[in-house]
Amino acid sequence: MSVAIIDPKPDGYAELLKRLGQQGRSAFFVSSGRAALWLGSVDAWIVYVDLPDISGFDLAEMIRSRFPNTRILLIDDEYSLDGELRARACSGATYTQKPFPVEWVTQWLQPADERKKAG
Repeated sequence: MSVAIIDPKPDGYAELLKRLGQQGRSAFFVSSGRAALWLGSVDAWIVYVDLPDISGFDLAEMIRSRFPNTRILLIDDEYSLDGELRARACSGATYTQKPFPVEWVTQWLQPADERKKAG
């Protein structure tokens, strides 16, 4: 399983990266929406909503149009109802805030693992 993390601030992901590695998952960072658009298909995307060059919500829509069955998690600095609604409207993405519970994120990734094994 591969996970793309699009966030210009990679601090705060150390525990998640450690857990993903322990589970045999690969994860990599890119710091902008433009760089993310060069990526190919991955199993899941973790996208920070405040990217330097594009809204994470807009990026989620672009990702969804290219890869309709991929999982997308939008991350914000603080939870807001508006953010939750925009995430659901733009691509049916899941929405949470920093710091996020690592166990929750690894459980969120589980269905992607199951699809990959079945496919």
